[in-house]
Amino acid sequence: MTSELQQPRTLETIAFEIQTIHANVMRTALDGAVEIGRRLIEAKSMVEHGSWESWLEANVPYSKSKSERLMRLYDEYGDPQGSIFGATVKASAMTDLSPTQALELLALPASEREEFVEENDAKNMSVRELKKAIKERDKAQKLSDEEIAKLRDELQAKNAIIEEAVEARAKADAHIKSVEESLTTLQAMPNTVVEGYSEDDLKKARDEAEKEAEQQIKELKGLRDAAHKDAQKAQKERDALESKVQALEKKQANESDTVFVVFQEHFGLVQTHLNKLTECIQQTKDAEKQKKFAAALTTLFEKSSFAVESITKQEQG
Repeated sequence: MTSELQQPRTLETIAFEIQTIHANVMRTALDGAVEIGRRLIEAKSMVEHGSWESWLEANVPYSKSKSERLMRLYDEYGDPQGSIFGATVKASAMTDLSPTQALELLALPASEREEFVEENDAKNMSVRELKKAIKERDKAQKLSDEEIAKLRDELQAKNAIIEEAVEARAKADAHIKSVEESLTTLQAMPNTVVEGYSEDDLKKARDEAEKEAEQQIKELKGLRDAAHKDAQKAQKERDALESKVQALEKKQANESDTVFVVFQEHFGLVQTHLNKLTECIQQTKDAEKQKKFAAALTTLFEKSSFAVESITKQEQG
């Protein structure tokens, strides 16, 4: 009776079930990896110095390198307030990522990861696609730096053109002034009779000299005006280039400043809390509690040091 009432399964139904199971597995996979990383950090703080690899081989199915990746996942994505019974990944945009995807995203600055995931639909990317997207993002950033450098070279070239045009105009003005003075002197000369030349010959020679001087002045003024136009054009182009450079630099500065502001804010909070924790240890009269508090604070320092060292190693690599 039950089998008769059962609806036939369709390909659409099966596909939906697969997608749902896959999403649930991916979500719990990263949570699980983060929680394992949390416990590995805890264990490392308790294992005697020099015995860490031996402890790993004897107790967990992970190599040292994989253990370091899991601990890095917790350092980067884990929520200190979370637990294995609730969400442990602090950024909601990261919860649907696989551990492998999350590890790939460590190539990005922490402040840019969530936005990158949302803008690129990273959860639906293969690891290969994700690597390509990150590479293209880095390439775009590099191109931005190269574009600024190229624009600065163009600015330098435009400045050279302007300087040459200004110099050419100044020379033309000086030459024009000299020729105009010579023409004025020529025009002011009296009609003196020269032996061997008729008055008409002298007049003709004088007219030709004046005409030649006027033509020279005209040509020089043309050169001067052309130099002036070249300078104006170059200045206009230079101003446009400067605007582009300023816009690109402002964009980069804003991105950089955002990271700096976030770092500065949290660094100040850490300093404040550290001072409070130190005061608590100093004010505790119970020697056993004081010892436990100091050990807890030391463990926190070790975890922070490990996280910073991991980032540094990645940047160097």
